[in-house]
Amino acid sequence: CMSCDKSIKWKKGIALGMAVLLAFGGTACGKKQDTSKKTEKTTTFESSDMKMDTCIMAVGDEEVTLNEMLFYVYQLKSEYDGALTPEVWQYAYEKDKTIEGYSKEQLVDEIAQIKIICQEAQLQGYELTEEEANEADVTAGKYVETLSEDAKAYHLTRDLVSKIYKEHALAKKMYDVVSGTIDTNVSDEEIAEKGSNPDKVTEYKEEILKEREKKQFQKEFSKWKKNYDIVVSQTLLDKISFN
Repeated sequence: CMSCDKSIKWKKGIALGMAVLLAFGGTACGKKQDTSKKTEKTTTFESSDMKMDTCIMAVGDEEVTLNEMLFYVYQLKSEYDGALTPEVWQYAYEKDKTIEGYSKEQLVDEIAQIKIICQEAQLQGYELTEEEANEADVTAGKYVETLSEDAKAYHLTRDLVSKIYKEHALAKKMYDVVSGTIDTNVSDEEIAEKGSNPDKVTEYKEEILKEREKKQFQKEFSKWKKNYDIVVSQTLLDKISFN
């Protein structure tokens, strides 16, 4: 396992999905969950009360199933499992707080953010063009084709991955729409605050504009998220193991 110092630095450095990661407050769950099926589990993630189509969380009117959650779990594990030992997920960086638990919180935050942005995009009449949707679908297909044998337990089908890729594409499109409303005029004073190297003026200006874009999107998103309830089944979420 990694050292305490490196573990904490790694915990703080986790960044998933879009560049703008906002924090949400989770609540106790219970939205349209069907626990009537008592069949035997078919993967290591399923149980008598949790199947691939079981609702793990809901954002507004949209449910997120175990299967969809597992896509994000697999993405995170694939990024770090090769470099870290399996024991790292159970490392406690604070009392009763593990890297696995923290990672799940970040996954919930990311999924909630994506769902809110996409629902807001639809409300405002934004959608992917046929070309954009096809591009996301083709990329998803290529991704699924490269999955290793151990990915089978996650049930990452072409349809599932394509759906998620299209959501991320729409969220990015919405981000571009919002960030496109910023004032692109940058004063000499603002540039001077960034630095005094004349060869980096263009770089300074780009940094300033990116900061404006981020702030503008955060401002808009803070308004949107007030209109969406986020509910999470902590009981079911706790059953998803990263080991």
